[in-house]
Amino acid sequence: MDLDALSGVIAYKHTGESVTTVTAAVDRITINHPLTELCDLELSGQVTFATGRSSMEISIQVAKAPEKGASAKKEDVLMTCAFTMVSLDPNTKKPVAICPLKVETEEEKRLFALGEKNSNIKKARAKTGLRKQTPNDEESDLIHAIWLRQLDYHDPNNPLRKPPHTHYMSSTTLSSSQIMQPQYRNRHNFMIFGGYLLKTTFELAFCCAAAFSHSRPTFLSLDPSTFDNPVPVGSKLLTKAVLLMLD
Repeated sequence: MDLDALSGVIAYKHTGESVTTVTAAVDRITINHPLTELCDLELSGQVTFATGRSSMEISIQVAKAPEKGASAKKEDVLMTCAFTMVSLDPNTKKPVAICPLKVETEEEKRLFALGEKNSNIKKARAKTGLRKQTPNDEESDLIHAIWLRQLDYHDPNNPLRKPPHTHYMSSTTLSSSQIMQPQYRNRHNFMIFGGYLLKTTFELAFCCAAAFSHSRPTFLSLDPSTFDNPVPVGSKLLTKAVLLMLD
């Protein structure tokens, strides 16, 4: 929740208070160095990509708090991530153009180029997702092979049976439902704060992994997450976690 809140503060610093800014997506969150001691943390970020359209990318890092006047060392950076924020007209709720980012230093140019690359990757993924495109030949062959293997498990004429140490994906499912309370709403409307939704889904995923493994899981990274639709205050939120792959 703190990362999303900081992204909102940075976004409004860039756009001003005349627009409504919402979280559109969260890029991969990666743990660079695990926290092994009790210490103060510094959360920092900046707008790293904005071309004058309605969206902007904000890069965030979490590091051990450095000495006053010093910058965080590379080995002290614990976590990095990027948020995509979109500015909307407060009345029409439609996207509005914001000021483009002016880059001057070599570091700013590097960050801007990285943000542009991330933007292109997200656009490409949107075109190749399952909602836009059917599985390719390789994916179709894999699905067919898995289906045939399931048939073999239930064929009385085939001695092949499911190994006792394996589990069906459906048996790992963990679900939760809760009423969305007003204390978790956005500052400008009665929609639930994106950071709270991220927290809720992360906790369910953590519990799902713990229930299956009968141990305490260790968080490594979070793949890109996209907010497709807003969640109103007072609605019933249904969340589901399922294990997709074991390594």
